[in-house]
Amino acid sequence: PQFPPYEQRLAWTAENARLTAAECTQIVTATEQLLVEHYGESRKDVGAWNLCPECRYPLPVDASSTVTRCPEC
Repeated sequence: PQFPPYEQRLAWTAENARLTAAECTQIVTATEQLLVEHYGESRKDVGAWNLCPECRYPLPVDASSTVTRCPEC
């Protein structure tokens, strides 16, 4: 399989739905677990994340940032 040419991207994606917040959280959780358990990364090296309080999508957390909501909210 391959992606369509850039010019056709909107038509190609028109029938696809965005991943839900729960699906995204499952992907982030599974990726974090794989990086820690299979590849030996430490949890602090993987990067912190939290759920946006508005939409519940995963949100990367930076200790120096004051952002608490995703850009869309």
